[in-house]
Amino acid sequence: GATLTVGNIADVRATATYSGDIEYAVADGREPKDSFDTSIPRWTSWPKLGEEQVVELKLRKSQKVESISVYWYDDKGGVQVPVSWKMEYKSGDEWKEFKPYITDRFGVEPDQYNMVHPDKEISTKVLRLKIQPKKESTVGILELIVE
Repeated sequence: GATLTVGNIADVRATATYSGDIEYAVADGREPKDSFDTSIPRWTSWPKLGEEQVVELKLRKSQKVESISVYWYDDKGGVQVPVSWKMEYKSGDEWKEFKPYITDRFGVEPDQYNMVHPDKEISTKVLRLKIQPKKESTVGILELIVE
């Protein structure tokens, strides 16, 4: 599936993916116009209402991570921006918490990239987002950038 992604993201896995969507859409390089841009492919966890989802990103090689940017999908109905999310990165064989820089937060704003920087230098080949949807909806991502 590596041919479907662009840039430094080699592989994308998610705990649940709607049959009409595709995990690789989050790393296809297609820029969203807004959070309800249906003209480009997306990943959503529909119909898993209110269930935490994990999206794992495998990079092409281990690299220093300076920021992660997430562009949420939101159709104002079954798929909405999440309540919250957090991130972990793999260091050797263990997962470690990605702590945001003091002025950053894990943003859930629609119609923009939500960028977060780590509080200290980290190098990794694998990252995962743990996303908590609203109780009556699911979550979706249009695009993800790892810099």
